[in-house]
Amino acid sequence: MTDLDALALRFDMAALGIVSLKAEGDGRDVDAFNLRLYWTLGEGAAKIAWGFQGDHGRCTVALGKHIGEDRARRVCASYHKDLFGVAPSNEVNAEKPPVPDDWDFDADSPEDALKPVEDDEA
Repeated sequence: MTDLDALALRFDMAALGIVSLKAEGDGRDVDAFNLRLYWTLGEGAAKIAWGFQGDHGRCTVALGKHIGEDRARRVCASYHKDLFGVAPSNEVNAEKPPVPDDWDFDADSPEDALKPVEDDEA
């Protein structure tokens, strides 16, 4: 399995669509839910590079610009637990791979952030 395949498995958009529909119908704050989707699966997720070392710190910095560092730390911990089933910790971070050198932090989605390996043989 390639890095891109592994990343795609973490961010299954079909399942998210089902979750989004549930949020709209059960009285939850849809705007907050849409922000959660943005930062965990959309363009914001590409900026954070979830699943790689330092993801919680990058999230805290990115969200801290908007909601303050203390609140951002708590929100990012919640996002991390949603994505990986565990709270962020030094032990969890150490088990993650480093961010690939070619990661595009300005991509539209995590799937687009990993540039495909070019085959030089033509």
